[in-house]
Amino acid sequence: MYSGVNAIPGSLAAGGFMFDKFQDALVVLVFFYMYRVGWGSGMTGINTFMLLCAVVALISIALKRTGYLDRMKEKKLEEERKLEEEKKEAK
Repeated sequence: MYSGVNAIPGSLAAGGFMFDKFQDALVVLVFFYMYRVGWGSGMTGINTFMLLCAVVALISIALKRTGYLDRMKEKKLEEERKLEEEKKEAK
């Protein structure tokens, strides 16, 4: 599914299904909290920072789900392979 090293050991490593659902639930919880706090005490500096972090997390989730990050990683690897082949041919 996803490749990479995560700090979560076992079956949840490398972006398992269960971790994705947990991540989605946390982002929804943060947005709900921000709505409640923003409505009650207003948008302070800390609340604005938390909202910014939640938006970044939401964008990250969207990029993972669409596969955009995987496509960019594969494109980068392909370009590196081409450069290595060109270097070998030049020698």
